[in-house]
Amino acid sequence: MSRPTPKRAAAALVSGLADIGVSHAVIAPTFYLENLLMPYVIDTVRERGVLPYPIRVDFPASWASHLDVADAVVALFDRPDITGLVSVGQFPAITGPDLAEASASPPPAPPVRLTDIGL
Repeated sequence: MSRPTPKRAAAALVSGLADIGVSHAVIAPTFYLENLLMPYVIDTVRERGVLPYPIRVDFPASWASHLDVADAVVALFDRPDITGLVSVGQFPAITGPDLAEASASPPPAPPVRLTDIGL
């Protein structure tokens, strides 16, 4: 018998909860804002005015912080009628240039631009 992988284990858990009728929801953030605080990212923004992240510049991404996820968890405790996959994140999603602009300091600081580091 093979060991369960995290993906299979999560799917088995969700399936098992559904099978016994327990109200459940799976919270699914897309991108965590805290990733932008990693030293490599924040240092590059400060030193070169470049926000490095492995997404296409034109890809609209929905960002969420760990606090957004926590708020969703708390809200779901009071809403057992909400089940299944619950997306958490910014709406509408924003592109790299929007994110870079939001990451820049107020003028007269130089602008910040996103660069795809391509993974």
